[in-house]
Formats: sequence, C-alpha cells, structure tokens
Amino acid sequence: MTVLAIVPARAGSTRIPRKNMATLCGRPMLAWTLDAAIEALGAPCVVLSTDDDEAAALATSMGVRVRMRPAELCGDHVPMVPVIDDALADADANGVGADVILLLQPTSPLRGAGRITEAVTALNGSDAVVSVCADRHAERGGFVGIDGHYYQTSADRRRTQDIRAHRENGAIYGWRRGAWAESHEIIPRYGLTHAIVMDLHESVDVDLPD
Repeated sequence: MTVLAIVPARAGSTRIPRKNMATLCGRPMLAWTLDAAIEALGAPCVVLSTDDDEAAALATSMGVRVRMRPAELCGDHVPMVPVIDDALADADANGVGADVILLLQPTSPLRGAGRITEAVTALNGSDAVVSVCADRHAERGGFVGIDGHYYQTSADRRRTQDIRAHRENGAIYGWRRGAWAESHEIIPRYGLTHAIVMDLHESVDVDLPD
C-alpha cells in the first residue's frame, strides 16, 4: 500500500502572519509536521503544497518534494478539496502513485509519527480516517461509536450508550484513493470513517497568536 501525505502550507494567514513558518520551540512550526511525517512514512511519501518560497526551501532541505501550487489555490477562501486534487495530480504526473492519501496540517504540531502510522493502519479496513478529541459539547461535534467509527450528525447515531461526543481536531485526515475519488469529501458521507482518538494536548491547533 503506497501512501502520499500532503502537507498544505500557504504563505497567507489572516490571524497569524505566515503562521506555518512562525517559530515554535526554536523551529518553524511547519518543521514539526514534516518531521513526524518523515519519521512515519519516509520523505519520498511526503509532499508540501505551498506558495511560500521559504517553506519550500525548508521542505527541500528535509528531502520532501514540493508542489508550488497555482495562484488560484492560494486565497483565504479556497477549500481544501482542490488543493488535495492539485497535489495528487502533480504526484501522478511525476510517477508518485498513492493508494492512500493523508492530509497533515502544520497547525497541529504536537501530532506525532505514531498517530500517522495509526491512521495508515486504520485505512486497511476503512474508507477514511479522521483524528478527533473529546468534546463535552455534543451538539457541535460528532460521535465515536463503540465500533471505532466517526459519525458526524445525530442522524448517524446508533444508541446513545454506544457513543461519546468528539470533535475533529484537524491533525489528520486520510482516505483510500478510491473513496476519495468517489466522494471528494473531507468526511465522506458514505462508507466507514475510522476515528483516531487523540488526547487534548496532542490536539492543539495553532490558529491564534495566544
């Protein structure tokens, strides 16, 4: 099973200027996600999608392939789906096929290599994976059933005693290639989406200066 991990890191950011290259514990924040992906999968299985020359230089220095994304995919309101498709098309054009696709956002720097490996393993038996953490506000998140799968809405509930309230933490998304081609949805409406349940400290999402 071949894996392609896409790390999206555009230069623009509304809340934190150039946040992906902001310093975190002495290193650019992006470096922590690249390190985890390389440890879990090897550098040839990782691609950085960016419009930032400094981020591209960092990735290249770490042995990671870079996709300089076109300008139309660099705006504040561009959804992630076409960014993924662009990185996949570029990988295919360069002979880097993939049976499994992962999306690893740099704003989750505490997600370790072990969690990435866990996601790949889960995709042996699921159509998709998503990382989640506990959330006491059930109405704003989803649910992890006793079967280990993630259900987005109350309409998907089985029995109330079989579920725990969780929310997506943004650290890991993943799909089997066929499931992605069929749905083009971050959380596929149909099929099985396995939940990678992470602790709250692993689920830090750097989106605000404080």
